[in-house]
Amino acid sequence: MNTCTFGVDSGDVRAENIVLKPLSCEFDLVCGDERTAVVLPVPGRHNVHNAAAAAALALAAGLSLNDVAEGLQGFSNIKGRLNVKAGIKGATLIDDTYNANPDSMKAAVDVLARMPAPRIFVMGDMGELGEDEAAAMHAEVGAYARDQGIEAAYLSATTASKRRKNLARTVCGSPPKTR
Repeated sequence: MNTCTFGVDSGDVRAENIVLKPLSCEFDLVCGDERTAVVLPVPGRHNVHNAAAAAALALAAGLSLNDVAEGLQGFSNIKGRLNVKAGIKGATLIDDTYNANPDSMKAAVDVLARMPAPRIFVMGDMGELGEDEAAAMHAEVGAYARDQGIEAAYLSATTASKRRKNLARTVCGSPPKTR
């Protein structure tokens, strides 16, 4: 059985010299002695890892490294996965609402942290985790957002109902203001 490893900075197929930008990623795609520059038109280090996986499969199917790079440069996210949109008054919105989970929320926070301040994180529910697990995961993601320098967080009504004060302290360091 043939095997091929892929990854960021290591693997048979790998991404090296990664530059993460607010709306894109640049890196060298490397396979053996071949190397080519890629501009991936979506943000996030996790997308670079995904690109390395796709590249490994495409190369195994017989495409050239240049063809793979060209294909990656034409990639776009699916609806609800880190879609960057222009908002009013110069605001930038990142829509990452497709089936939220702790890892996808942290990846969205990483992208948001690369944006200019002020940065506001709007956290929806992760109801499929169950109430106790969801509470713990929301607190974990909230703490992660705080640690990444996110200035404020808004929570959905369902999320906020039982965890609002704890999450607000976690993210912002103070209890929420009520209206």
